[in-house]
Amino acid sequence: KRLVIEAMPSLPESETSVIIESPGAEKNKGPIWDIVLKPIVLPAVTNGKLKVLELAAGSGVHTQHFLSSILDDDKNIDIEWHPSDPDPASRASLNARAKLAVMEKYILPANGWVVGVEGGTACSDGARDTDGKTVSSTSSTVHDGADNDVVSGMEK
Repeated sequence: KRLVIEAMPSLPESETSVIIESPGAEKNKGPIWDIVLKPIVLPAVTNGKLKVLELAAGSGVHTQHFLSSILDDDKNIDIEWHPSDPDPASRASLNARAKLAVMEKYILPANGWVVGVEGGTACSDGARDTDGKTVSSTSSTVHDGADNDVVSGMEK
């Protein structure tokens, strides 16, 4: 569900209007941090540094909450947070949230994390057929995810 939030004094309305509200993410951000992530993330801090690659970051509700929680625990942690999402609207929302929360120092601009030559990303936003196989944008070759090329239903 996409809602427009009121413009904040620190950002023009054109930037805050892209923020996506997610009631589900708002509801579960606390338990996810407290029960699942906090026991894993905080011990992973090495030499005061933490690097995070967040896949399918969505609207940025979790990103903002998790980062705030880490900084509440230790403001001296050097954090490099890499959010990613295949949806351009979600990436725009995430970037706007980071800017609004003054967390751009920690949260890098969201992207789709392109990997490989097929144009897909870690978030599966490449060309996909209905079977979940990657379809090459430059040929009719279909890759089945097990390093097998399949053409016209026959293995090469």
